[in-house]
Amino acid sequence: MNLRNPMVGRMALLGGLALAACGDNAAGPDGGAPPDGGADAALFGCHPAGDYLEAHDATNDPVGGTAETTLATTAPGVRVTVGGCLDPAFATASGGDGDGFGFSLGGDGPSFLTARLTSPAGALIDGAQVVLIDPSGDAIAGARAAGGTAILTPRRSAPGAYRLVVRNPDGTAPADHVVTYQVELAAFTCDPPAAATATEAGDGDGTGNDLLAVTTTTLPVANPLGTGTAEDGGAAGPGDVVRLDGELAVLGASGDDYLDRDTWRLALTGDARRIVIAIDWAQTGDEDDDVDGLVLPADQPDALGGAGIGVDRPEAFGGLVAPGDAWLWVGARIGAAPRTTPLPYSITACVFD
Repeated sequence: MNLRNPMVGRMALLGGLALAACGDNAAGPDGGAPPDGGADAALFGCHPAGDYLEAHDATNDPVGGTAETTLATTAPGVRVTVGGCLDPAFATASGGDGDGFGFSLGGDGPSFLTARLTSPAGALIDGAQVVLIDPSGDAIAGARAAGGTAILTPRRSAPGAYRLVVRNPDGTAPADHVVTYQVELAAFTCDPPAAATATEAGDGDGTGNDLLAVTTTTLPVANPLGTGTAEDGGAAGPGDVVRLDGELAVLGASGDDYLDRDTWRLALTGDARRIVIAIDWAQTGDEDDDVDGLVLPADQPDALGGAGIGVDRPEAFGGLVAPGDAWLWVGARIGAAPRTTPLPYSITACVFD
């Protein structure tokens, strides 16, 4: 399935992603000294663009300030862009300038919330931060800019009021080093196609495509097994959805935290940078069924791009990827009740730019 139009189909952004209430969506002074926001932007060479433009640069710092908000909204399938400036004139004792924005995530249920920080002039200082904060005040995703871009791993998030924070940690930047930035906010859904695009064929005795042994503590640690060959999951680029159907065989413990494990190889094309994964399976009787998943660059067992290590069904998580081959790994977690029958599963992978 190829969904290239973001306004239609299963991969459309959830409706109701909106920057939330108050503010006038226009730059202007708020009594700060030096002047605030875009009123004197031309003097500093800062020209933000987006659906919402920063208005209160002096008072919206996430350290001791108040996040600014707006009534601007978005329609289903539309990504919201926030434009602003990181200005050394508003640096604090804890570091460089920081900006905070409040927004709301709508929809009928959880979606995958993510953001991309860029600078039109490519002038972001390496280390500039973008962070998403959930309604409880916890940071749920964060990244530091490298080469002028920072992309957040999609995080499964319930509707509610969130905050976006952009911060330049460089407190010693020269006074004329004002950086224009943009942050694109988006929410993705990922529903399975009606039919599989690929079906497992090479599991053999149950270890034919294992490839990885995985141990979990607070984070998963993957180590190579060198057993067999990854299943061919085909190719996918931004806007594509693939469904991979397989079966976890009846196996005993083999030294890690999983019984049977399957590894799929997915060829990523175009500008693929983010991926959303949903793994579902057929719960069977009283057996202790818990299926987990990983995304990582192919042939790089220690470079995780995303992980779903929980007890939910389906197991849903996001990851960061890059063009090239990726491994999609799925495993049956060792539980108190032993497995006596194979466990069918289905992986849905949705790829975004």
